[in-house]
Amino acid sequence: MKMNGRLVTTLFGSVLGVILMAGCFSHTREVVERPVPVATDSPPPPHDENPGPAPAAGAVWVHGYYERQGGEWVWVPGHWQQQ
Repeated sequence: MKMNGRLVTTLFGSVLGVILMAGCFSHTREVVERPVPVATDSPPPPHDENPGPAPAAGAVWVHGYYERQGGEWVWVPGHWQQQ
């Protein structure tokens, strides 16, 4: 069974139209906003760390700092790090 040229052209045009129209639709995403915890208090003053002499040549002292953990300020001690 042979398809005539008009039927092939119509089918091709329909398929092409569907493909082109598929690009016209946008997909939407639901944006859910969650509250971001914000620290309203400042961290305590830094600890007075005395690292002493470097344990090895090329070692540098990385100072300690405070970070928030569970709503509390927690001190993360300094440490020696090799360069």
